[in-house]
Amino acid sequence: MDTKSTKNKIIKDLGIIALVTLVICFAISLKKTITEYSRLERDYGSSYLIDHSLISNIQYYDSVIAEYSKNYKDIDGNKKEDVYKKQVEEYKRRQEEEVKLSEKSIREDGKADNLPEEEINKLIEEAKKIILSDESYVDDLFYSAKNNFQYLLSNNINLEFFFKDSSGDIITNINDNDIENKINSEEFIKDNKYYYVYFPAEDPSVNKEKYSSGLEKLYNSLNYSDKETLRFYRFPKKPVKGDYLYDVWEQRDVAVKSLYKNGLKSSVYAILTLAIVYILYKKRKDSEMTIIEKLYIKVPIDIRAIIFIHSINSIKNLIFNIIPYFSFDEYSVNGIIYVIPLIVLDFYLIKDVILILEGRRQLGKIFIFKIYKLIKNNTKSTNFIKSNKFKISFIVIMSILALISLWVYKNSWWYMYEIAAGIFLAFYTIVTVIIFIVFILDASKLDLKVLEISKGNYNNKNESKTVMLKSIENNLITIEDGLKDAIEKAVVSEKMKSELITNVSHDLKTPLTSIINYIDLLKEDVSDEKKARYIEVLEMKAKRLKVLIEDLFEASKAASGNMNFKKEDLNITSLLRQVLGELEEKISKADLNVVTKWPEEKVMLYLDGRKTYRVYENLVNNIIKYSMKNSRVYIEIINDENYATVVMKNISAYQIDFTTEEIVERFKRGDQSRTTEGSGLGLSIAKSIVELQGGEFKIEIDGDLFKVSTKFKK
Repeated sequence: MDTKSTKNKIIKDLGIIALVTLVICFAISLKKTITEYSRLERDYGSSYLIDHSLISNIQYYDSVIAEYSKNYKDIDGNKKEDVYKKQVEEYKRRQEEEVKLSEKSIREDGKADNLPEEEINKLIEEAKKIILSDESYVDDLFYSAKNNFQYLLSNNINLEFFFKDSSGDIITNINDNDIENKINSEEFIKDNKYYYVYFPAEDPSVNKEKYSSGLEKLYNSLNYSDKETLRFYRFPKKPVKGDYLYDVWEQRDVAVKSLYKNGLKSSVYAILTLAIVYILYKKRKDSEMTIIEKLYIKVPIDIRAIIFIHSINSIKNLIFNIIPYFSFDEYSVNGIIYVIPLIVLDFYLIKDVILILEGRRQLGKIFIFKIYKLIKNNTKSTNFIKSNKFKISFIVIMSILALISLWVYKNSWWYMYEIAAGIFLAFYTIVTVIIFIVFILDASKLDLKVLEISKGNYNNKNESKTVMLKSIENNLITIEDGLKDAIEKAVVSEKMKSELITNVSHDLKTPLTSIINYIDLLKEDVSDEKKARYIEVLEMKAKRLKVLIEDLFEASKAASGNMNFKKEDLNITSLLRQVLGELEEKISKADLNVVTKWPEEKVMLYLDGRKTYRVYENLVNNIIKYSMKNSRVYIEIINDENYATVVMKNISAYQIDFTTEEIVERFKRGDQSRTTEGSGLGLSIAKSIVELQGGEFKIEIDGDLFKVSTKFKK
C-alpha cells in the first residue's frame, strides 16, 4: 500500500470531519453574535440611555425636579414665598367656592326633603367645618415635592441637571460654578465625557433639537411645552457605581463585550473553515476514495438510505434546537458529537448517488433484494409469497415490529437501541410507501370532488370509484347534499330577516308618527275640545307603542329561552273561562259566536298561570282580529289519559296565503297590509311559552279554516 496515498486519504477524512465540526461551531457562534447584536440594537442602540425602562425613570425624575423648581428657589429647600402665598390664596378661594356650592346643594336638598331651617343651617355649618378643616394642604404639597426631590438626589448620583426659571432661580446639582455660562454658550457640546439633553427657555416651535447623537427617544420623551424654564441634563458616558443609570450601563457593557467575543469566535471559525476547504480542494482526486468512503460504499445502498433518513431528524434537531440555544450542557454536546459522523456519511452517500446518476459508479448491493432472493431460494413454492395470506402476515408482523421500535425509540436508555429502532422505523417507512401511493391516488380523486363542492357545484354525481377511501367519499356526498339544503335554507332565512326589519320599522314608525303629528297640532292654538280629543288619541297611540315594545321584550326573552316560570297546579278549564270572560266585550263587538266544549272533570296541569294566561289571551285576541264577522269560533279541551289538548278553530276573514311556519314568525300578521292593531308577535310569544313549558304548539290550515292546538303533559 502506498504510504503517501494512505496518508492523504486519512487527511481528507479528518479534514471532512473537521470541516463539518467547524461549520457547526461557526453556525453556533454566528447565531449567538446575531442574537446579541439584535438584542443590543433593540434595547440600547448606541447608548445605554436608550433603554425603555431608564427613559421612563428619567421622565419621572424630570417631573419631580420640575415640581420642586416651581415651589423652591434653590437646592437647599428655600420656598418661593410668592408661589406659596399664591397657592394658599388659591386654595382658600377654592375652599370658599366649595363652601358656597355645598351650602347651595344642602339648601336645595333640605327644601326637597322638607327639613326645617335650623336643621339645614346645622348641616351647612358641619359641611363648612369639614371643608375648612384641611388647612395644611398646601404645606403637604410643598413637603411632598421637597421629599421626592431629596430622595431623587440621594439615589441618583449620576443624574446631573440644571433648571433655571423666568425669575432667575436656579436648581442644580452640578458642582461647577461656571456651568451656567457653559450652558448659555453651549460649550457642553464639546465635552466628550457626558451625554446631554438641553431645552432652552424659548418657544418650543423654534427650539432646535439639542441632544447628543442617538438620544432622540430620550429628548422626545422630555420635550414638553415650557417657555419659562431652562432645562439641562447631562449623563456620564461611564457612570459611577451606585444607581440605576450605572446598572443599565453595566448591562450594556457586558452585552457589548459578549458581542465582540462571539464576533471574534465567528471570524476564527470562518477562517479555519475556508482554510480546510482550500486544503481539501488542493488534495482532491475524482477517482480516489477516502478510507471511510471506501468502507461505507460496501454497505448496501438501501441501508445507507435508511441511515440518511434517520440522520434528517438529528440534523433538524441540530438546526432548530441545538444551534439556536446552544450551551455546554450534556444534551447539546452529545447531540453535536452524534450528528457529525451522520453528516459525514450523508456527504459520502450524496457523492455516491451523483456518481451513479452520472454513470461513473455502479449501483452496488441492495439489501432488500438479497433478502428477497434468500426467501425465494428457501421457499419451496413461490405461490405462497404471492398469496394474500403472506402479504397480510408480512404487513401485520412489520407493523407490530414498528410499534415495538417506536416504543424503544421513545423510551430507550441506551442510544444504540435508539439507533437500531430508528433504522427499522426508516425501513418500515420505505416499505409502506407503496401502500400510501394508493392512498394518495384516492385522496387526489376526493380532492377533485372537494374542489367541485368549493366552487358551488353540488350536483356533481360522477363517482370517483376510490379503493381505500370509499366511506369518506360517501360522507362527502352526504356533505354535498347537506350544503345544498343549508344554502337553500340560508336564502330563505335572509329573506325572512329582511321582512322582519321592514315590519319592525313599519310597526314602530306608525304610532310614533301619529304621536309626533298630534304633538305638533297641540302646539297650535286649538280649542279645548280638540285638545281633549288629541290627547285621547295620543294616549291611545302611546299605549299601542308601549304594548308593541313590551311584546318585543317578551318575544326576545321567549326566543332566547331567558324566561322564568313559576309553575303550580292549574285548572286549564277555569283559566280558559277567565280569558273568555275578560275578552267578552271584544268578542261581542266582533260579532263572533264562541262555541265551547269543556270536559266534565277538572283538567289539572303543572304550569305557570300568568304566562299560560298570556298564551290563550294572545290566541283569543288573534281570533277576534282575524275571524270573519258573524262566524262561529270553536274552543275545545280534549282530556286524554296522559295529555290535555286545547283546540281553537275559526274562519279567517282574510285569504290565507301563508304557511304554518311563516305565521309564527315574529311580526308576521294575517293581513299583509298590516292595517289591523297588534304587534304581530302574539303567536310567536305563545308558541315560545308553550314549548318552554314542555308543551307542543301546532297550527293547521285548511282553506280559510285556521286551527291552533296546544298540548301539555299532565
